[in-house]
Amino acid sequence: MNSKEGDGSQSKPLKLGLLGYGIQKSLSPQIYQWLGNRFNIELNYRIYNVRSEDLDDFLEIEFPKLHGMNITTPYKKSVTEKLISKGFKNDSPLSQCNTTFHTLLNTDLYAIQKLVHVLPCKTLIFGSGDVVETILFHLKQLRFNDISIMTRGEPKRRYDKVTYLPWGQPENPFQFFINATPLGSAANPLPLPHQRVAEYSFDLNYAPENNQLNNMSLSHIDGKSMLVWQAIKNFEIWTNTPLKDSVFEELYAAF
Repeated sequence: MNSKEGDGSQSKPLKLGLLGYGIQKSLSPQIYQWLGNRFNIELNYRIYNVRSEDLDDFLEIEFPKLHGMNITTPYKKSVTEKLISKGFKNDSPLSQCNTTFHTLLNTDLYAIQKLVHVLPCKTLIFGSGDVVETILFHLKQLRFNDISIMTRGEPKRRYDKVTYLPWGQPENPFQFFINATPLGSAANPLPLPHQRVAEYSFDLNYAPENNQLNNMSLSHIDGKSMLVWQAIKNFEIWTNTPLKDSVFEELYAAF
């Protein structure tokens, strides 16, 4: 395929998809359709909402038909492990991936690296899902050394050099809040400490009603920004089409 931006000549539509469960409301099909139209590349991106008991059959029958695939909750780690057992190489420095294209890749990390440029500070992460590994990897690259994780139950995974807090309002203030849960709206709030302002916040949930962190932060990164940067990188990988950074503003405004 020609690598010049905007030249997407091809013989048939690229078959792409998102594998997960409980993901019917995902914006991904619309986002990739927008990118395909914008750069004249015909593609078909669909959601594969697969129950855990059907996962092995999906990977055996449907997955080989796909040109590329995204993996999301709750399967990033388990599908990464299953595909490695089938001979796939993990080209990510992390134990779980979110993108396939001949190998396993982590474009969550690319998106976080594009967005989070914060000096080391006291940080609280809500949640312990798969993406937390990616967040911690980047924060440690930035030399963060005062990181806490708060979960509503037993953490899915425990990391070294991290403080674990029980769910509830923390006593001490934090400078940087990161939300890796579905919470964060007025109806379903996060247990934030009694502080009026935070310097930074990053909400990985892109639901528009999740504005609790945005309302208290001097500098906020929303989940849609991460979704858009991730999609741009995936599109570049799958189509061999380098995109300018200015595409981010176009795509973000479109949704």
